[in-house]
Formats: sequence, structure tokens, C-alpha cells
Amino acid sequence: TWAVVGTLDLDEPEDSREQLTERVEEVRDHPSLALIEQRDEPAWTWMSAEPRVPAEAMAQAYPIIKDLAPDALVYTNHAPTNLVSTLQDYNEGTDIVACDIYPVNPGGIKFRYALFPDGHQGDLLNEHISQVGDYTQKMREVAGPGQPVFMVLQAFAWEKLIDEEYRRDEKILFPTRDQSRFMAFQALINGATGLMYWGNNYMPQPSQAWSDIKDTVREVADLAGPLTERTAPVEIETSHHEMGHSVDMGIQIMAKEHNDALYVFTCNGDKNIAKATLSGFDEWRHCEVVNEDRAVDVEDGAITDTWKRFDVHIYRFTR
Repeated sequence: TWAVVGTLDLDEPEDSREQLTERVEEVRDHPSLALIEQRDEPAWTWMSAEPRVPAEAMAQAYPIIKDLAPDALVYTNHAPTNLVSTLQDYNEGTDIVACDIYPVNPGGIKFRYALFPDGHQGDLLNEHISQVGDYTQKMREVAGPGQPVFMVLQAFAWEKLIDEEYRRDEKILFPTRDQSRFMAFQALINGATGLMYWGNNYMPQPSQAWSDIKDTVREVADLAGPLTERTAPVEIETSHHEMGHSVDMGIQIMAKEHNDALYVFTCNGDKNIAKATLSGFDEWRHCEVVNEDRAVDVEDGAITDTWKRFDVHIYRFTR
């Protein structure tokens, strides 16, 4: 559970401090407590540049929360908007910096809260699901090297947020398993240290969509060993092969060493198929592709493989 406890009202500091204290004391000893959140998306106000909650209020509330619940982690989730410098002002009030981004969108959905006039939640030029990696990089810049970054990923269909009487069945689009898997691993490859999901209360359970989310989470959890290691000191070079189109993001890579094996997490951030040679594996002799029931030949310290659009391959090298 992450519990929302509110923050200080700078116009009524005493009353709001008392309310904040009561809320923290209510949840601090609960066995299911994972994170304490002050306010969601505090820097963002829909269709306005004014912050929902001033950073100063959250900075002043932070030590109050930590005094009452010293073992709890304070978590602040930001919308996929605002300047890096604006979001950095909130770092004094949190332990964990987060961002929610929900890019699986059928297009043509009705203008509604949380969406821009173009129908998208995010505001970057990249409107594909690979914007998850872009926003992860942005939040790494916000957090700096010393704070963890969590990415909040999509577990709902946008059309499901609309009242049922106005809902159009043809616009109900949940993330597929391949999309969920890509967004999860792209976030991790680009520097996320935790993943969360929002919106599964709008997802039928049981359903294929729910199974797809669970499969993704299970795969990530099974790889917790290598994922929680420090980045391996290996220099990997990427050479893309000509496939008849441009390379934009291309193959993104993260390497981790765990239990005498080298795990290389890769994803194709492009909307087109990609073929690439990865080199720098001179001390490694064998390579299997995790969860794909296949191996790749290591020749002269390099492997060559093909990625579908928005695809993930995880390689396990052994000596």
C-alpha cells in the first residue's frame, strides 16, 4: 500500500500539521505500508502553469513525517509534464521521485481531464510507447544520482475512465503483454529503480489484460537478483545494420553481473524492426536469451540479433 497523508497548508500551518500528524500516526505501523505519499502530481495543474501544491509546503512537511515514521519512505509522483527545474524543487520533500506515464491510447478519445487537447497524457514529441524511456531519463535528471526513480505504468484503458453510458467499446484499449513488457524493461534500462502500476481497478479481473500485467510483473520479479546489482563495468558497443529506415532511439542497453553471469537487458526503442551487433563480450563464451528458449552465438566477443518494434531481449552470458 502507498498511503496518501496530505501535506502542510502554509496559510494554516498549525491546523494542517495536526491533521498531517494524525494521518501519519494512523498508517505508520500498518504491516502493509510500503510508501507514504503527501500529494499526487503536486507541480501539475491541468491546463495551468500554477502548481497544485507549493514545493515549500512539502519540504516543510517532510521532516514531520520522517520524525513520526522514520522507517517509512516518502514517495512523490509527478505528472509527465513541467520543467526539470520545477520538479527538482520538490526533491527536498521526498525520498523517491516518480512519474506516471500512460501512452497506450487508441486515438480519438474524448477530451477529458489529464489529457492535452491532442488527446495524449504526455507532452513530449514522442507519442509512441517508447516515451516511457524518455520520461524515465527526464526523471533521472530530476532526481540526480542520489535518489531512486519509480515509474508508474499503465494498467487501464483510457476509455474505461469514462462513465459507462458514454463509453465506446471500440476505444477500449488495454496494454498488451508485449507492450507492458516493453514499457517495464525500457523504464528499467533507462534508470528506473522501481515500477508501480495504476488503474488496475478499471481492468476486468480475471481478463487477458490482467494476466498480461501479472506476467510482466512476475518476469521482473524473477530477475530481481541481477536487476538490483550495480551496473556492470563492461563497455558494450552497438552497431546497427541497414534495414531500410532511420535509427532513432535504436537499441537501448543495461548490463548487470550476477552469480558469475552477465545479464544484458536490451530493448528496441524504435517503431521499426532493428538488427544490431553488440560487442564487448570478449571474456564471455556462451549466450542464452532469457525466457525465449534460444541461444545466440558469441563470435569474436560479439552477438547479432533482431528486434521487432518496441521489443525486449534479455541476454545471459556465461564464461
